[in-house]
Amino acid sequence: MALIRQKQVVVVGAGAFGGWTALQLQRQGANVTLCDMAAAGHGLSSSGGESRVIRHVYPKRIYVDMAARAMKLWEQADRDWGQQLFHRKGVLFMSTGGDFVD
Repeated sequence: MALIRQKQVVVVGAGAFGGWTALQLQRQGANVTLCDMAAAGHGLSSSGGESRVIRHVYPKRIYVDMAARAMKLWEQADRDWGQQLFHRKGVLFMSTGGDFVD
C-alpha cells in the first residue's frame, strides 16, 4: 500500500483573505490550521464587522477581474451552504476629482 501524505498548511490571519485561502486549501485536500490573534469573527480587523464591500473599481484590470470572480464565488458559496452570507446592496463613491476614488 502506498503512503499518501496530506499537505499540512498553517494560514496566519483569519480575515477575508486568510479565511478564503484556508477554505480553498482545505477544498484541495490540505490539512489546514487557521490562526488569528483574536477570536473568530472579531472586529479588530478590516475584515470584521457587518459593513464590508466588494468593489469593482480599481486602477488595474487584474483587481477588477479578481473582484468579479469573488462575486461569483460568494454567490456559489451561498448556494453550497444553503444560506445567504453575501447581501448585495449598493455603494456610492464620491470624489472632488481625480481618476480614482479609494
